[in-house]
Amino acid sequence: MNKSWTTILVAIVALVGATLGCSLPSGSLLPSAAPTATVPPTPTLSPPQVPSMPEEPASALEAQIETVYDLAGPAVVNITSRSYAYDFFLRPVPQEGTGSGFLYDTEGRIVTNYHVIENAEELSVTLADGEVYPATIVGVDPSNDLAVIRIEADNLPEPVALGDSDNLRVGQFVVAIGNPFGLERTLTVGVISSLGRVIKSPDGRFIGEAIQTDAAINPGNSGGPLLDLQGRVIGVNTAILSPS
Repeated sequence: MNKSWTTILVAIVALVGATLGCSLPSGSLLPSAAPTATVPPTPTLSPPQVPSMPEEPASALEAQIETVYDLAGPAVVNITSRSYAYDFFLRPVPQEGTGSGFLYDTEGRIVTNYHVIENAEELSVTLADGEVYPATIVGVDPSNDLAVIRIEADNLPEPVALGDSDNLRVGQFVVAIGNPFGLERTLTVGVISSLGRVIKSPDGRFIGEAIQTDAAINPGNSGGPLLDLQGRVIGVNTAILSPS
């Protein structure tokens, strides 16, 4: 099981001055007039040039990160789970939770964390284009904090490509995409800090072979993909380690 922990326009104006001269016809019989002093034209000052801002990415790494977001971002979804409690008068009071997930096939199947959909009586999925669809649970693995849900929709975004977590290396750059605090498709970047970590799942079981990263993971990121710089999913954001 894979997881994540915390922590422009240059305007150049060229002004050309023109000097206007007058002369008498060569056959003129009029007496010559006294010479007139010639006033030199006032030179026109060009505005200072503003350095152009680069349009290309500052580095190859930046370009790769942008490409990862363009490739995988549309497949990252927001999941809302709803359950109901009852007040003193037995009136239903909706309880909502949110998390992230990602499309992994063209049939509308979505991977997320089990704790995102645990005890949900209703599930809805919001796609990158803002469309909302009801979802059903396909399968769960509580001990590994994983779940698969499904939506029925046409013209879905391209699913996220699957990578190989067996070939990861400490120090490798990774990208986390999710919906922390309800903010849609937020991207954070970090490196793999360690491999083979052991964490405790929501039901108390221990999960081995987890990935530790310093990419910022916040509430709402749970269930979102952890990606390599080729845009392939190598893990699922599951937990953060925080003093609080």
